[in-house]
Amino acid sequence: MLNQQKASWIRLANSELVVLCPSNPIVSIGTILAIRGVKNSLRKTHARKVAISPIVAGSPIKGPQDRLLKGLGCEVSAFAVAKLYSEFLDTFVIDTADASLRLE
Repeated sequence: MLNQQKASWIRLANSELVVLCPSNPIVSIGTILAIRGVKNSLRKTHARKVAISPIVAGSPIKGPQDRLLKGLGCEVSAFAVAKLYSEFLDTFVIDTADASLRLE
């Protein structure tokens, strides 16, 4: 397992692009980010890091992420998800319905 994990970090470090799909930021993406070394590797890589919002106009595309975000004391919005990824993310893609949340 350790060799596979090291190989994964090497691939991540040598990537040109990392994309986080519009998945649940708590139980899906959050679980991956909780693995030791993942966030640090994302911070260190020179790859462009892009995430696609799983929340559109205050509602999840799919699943219970609205209840999970509320349970953590977060608002249910694309902005709240962007904040969860802010320590490593370069670009956050939002729906046009959330254009008012866009930062210049």
